[in-house]
Formats: sequence, C-alpha cells, structure tokens
Amino acid sequence: MAIIHSGNAILQFFEREQYVGEKLVYCHGATLAGEPFSAAFPNLAFFCPECGSLWGRAIYQFQFHYSPRVRLLWAVVQRLCTECGDGSFSFKDSIADERLEHWSPELLRRELLVLIERK
Repeated sequence: MAIIHSGNAILQFFEREQYVGEKLVYCHGATLAGEPFSAAFPNLAFFCPECGSLWGRAIYQFQFHYSPRVRLLWAVVQRLCTECGDGSFSFKDSIADERLEHWSPELLRRELLVLIERK
C-alpha cells in the first residue's frame, strides 16, 4: 500500500481550554528531488502580544494514512485576544482562501459573536 502524503484534516479550535469549533482543511503534499513527502502542518498556539496570554489553540486531526512528522509541533500566531482586540481565529490575510462551508456551525457562531461584541 502506497503512503498518501496529502489529504484532509480537521482543525479543532480551543479558546483557553474550551472547544469552540472546527473546520475541514486540506493538507497538501510536496515533492523534493522526485520524492513525495507531507508538508509541515504544526498545531497553532494563539499568543496575544498585548497582554501576553496564550488564549487559543488550533490542533490538527489528520484524516489520511499517517500524521506528518513536523520539526515544530507548535507554531505561534500573534493575534490579539478578545480582551485586547478582535480575538478572531480567522486568517484575515488569506480570507479569500477561507471556505466558510468547511467551518462548523459552532466556529462560525463564535466568530460572529466576536465580531458583534467588538462593535
């Protein structure tokens, strides 16, 4: 059986310790010197540069044949928390790439409430 180096994953989001929703993401593979491998997809830790809190996490649950080995298990995303700023999990700089139909209703609801409360 061939190893599949790409596929879907569920990205589960947590605010502090509470689960707030998930979205389906595609994890693409790559090729180096003609050999396929899985691209690195580390879990994400959301850090607020204003107050210093580690306020959110996004954890990959891979749905293909194996979990890719990554050098860094966690990558830090600097994003203001809800107390200091918008506290959004959306990747605003790539909003055109965001497919909202792949977001769970819970995550969409959470993001909407964050937007409403910010106004």
